Amino acid sequence: MVYKSIVLISILLSGFHSYGQVNKIKLASDSLVGFYLKGDFQNYVDRVYTPIVEMAGGKDPYMRNVKLTADAWKNAGFVTSSLTYESVLTAVQAGEELHTIVTYKAEYLVNDNTFEGNVYFLAISNDKGEHWKFLNLDSYDKDGIVDFIPNYNSALAFPLIEAPVLKEK
Repeated sequence: MVYKSIVLISILLSGFHSYGQVNKIKLASDSLVGFYLKGDFQNYVDRVYTPIVEMAGGKDPYMRNVKLTADAWKNAGFVTSSLTYESVLTAVQAGEELHTIVTYKAEYLVNDNTFEGNVYFLAISNDKGEHWKFLNLDSYDKDGIVDFIPNYNSALAFPLIEAPVLKEK
């Protein structure tokens, strides 16, 4: 009886841990996209996976690049109007890190048209899930991701990145 109680408690606690972990990832990724939507690129870059920022020459060059890209899209009449959390995959061990994929539903305004699509972020934790950093996967593919994230665990299904589609009026 005691053994069954311990097993049941362990199962319940692992479920709460999973829910807590998903909640931490959601809160951290919501913070990332919130800073992006507000144009607060300094705080946005603080939430990007540090080795990627370093590959780009550091925080200031990375931040300038993100801002230039956002401004170029905006000047072309392409505005990200919303990013809404959709889901997070189960985290997998990748060397000393945990990795997962977070999906957001995106809406873009182009002139008088609305387009919808998905945005995928690789979420990475190097402290057993206490804190998360992110990488927008729009510029990567399943074969090339290992050039930037050498310990990427292929058990984590890489999403199919598709172009946004026109939303019916």
